[in-house]
Amino acid sequence: MIFRTVLGVGQGNSVVNLAKAKEVLYDTRIKAGERVSNIMHLGVAPEKGQTIQALLLYRGMPQKILNLVPGKPLGPLPVVEMAKITKSL
Repeated sequence: MIFRTVLGVGQGNSVVNLAKAKEVLYDTRIKAGERVSNIMHLGVAPEKGQTIQALLLYRGMPQKILNLVPGKPLGPLPVVEMAKITKSL
């Protein structure tokens, strides 16, 4: 699941360049103090003794946008672990 903001130039067409944006097509970011719950179906039933782990990761900017910055190519931004939960069955 990816939480992000997608900007548009009108008529539902997305745009990467913030200066050209005229609208927010959608914004699925989690605001400060908010909680979001999503159910993920694993496709198999977890068994006793197995461990399930969920992570909330943050990257400041997608690589697609980072590649648009003029000059020497920038490497991928670090991914920051914002939250983590582990459950043993």
